[in-house]
Amino acid sequence: MERRSRKSIVYAGLDAIVTSFSLISSISAGHLSSVDVLVLGFANLVADGISMGFGDYVSSSTEKDVAAKERTVTEWDVINHHRPQKQELLDIIRNLE
Repeated sequence: MERRSRKSIVYAGLDAIVTSFSLISSISAGHLSSVDVLVLGFANLVADGISMGFGDYVSSSTEKDVAAKERTVTEWDVINHHRPQKQELLDIIRNLE
């Protein structure tokens, strides 16, 4: 399992536990039956899991898209502007001597 997915699972799990606990605590203060509290807690857990999963998917795909675009721009820059960069590097080295 890659590091990113472990991180996402731990983060989502902790978030789900905290929000479910706060929801169940709030609902139980309203003197609902135990079945109602469990049903609402489970519904919150499922909704939270779907939300976190979708958010992580969108975040990961956007991160990959940005990395690919940066790589393409850098490759283009190296291919098309290598001479000025080499000259600039030579100038810097000459000034150090």
